Amino acid sequence: MVKVVAVLVAAAALGTGLVRAAPAIVTRKVTVPNVVGLQQANAEQRLRAARLRPHVVRVRSNLPVDAVVMQMPRAHTRVALRTRVTIAVSRGPGP
Repeated sequence: MVKVVAVLVAAAALGTGLVRAAPAIVTRKVTVPNVVGLQQANAEQRLRAARLRPHVVRVRSNLPVDAVVMQMPRAHTRVALRTRVTIAVSRGPGP
């Protein structure tokens, strides 16, 4: 019974404006573009245009030097603004 009364008092206080609820945090989301196969500079430009933060790691690959081999998060994923997107960029086949 005491809990019910406490809940009703709290609800009444919110309704009268005596107590304010914390504002909801709204997280804007964007879609990650597909940058696999692009050259590093173009991939970074597209990610920044989508308001994302590119992070480059170099990997050995049979793809041409500076081509994006993979990305994480994957293309078409919805993420928060300014999310870091890791792109693996080819440094060519290595020894």
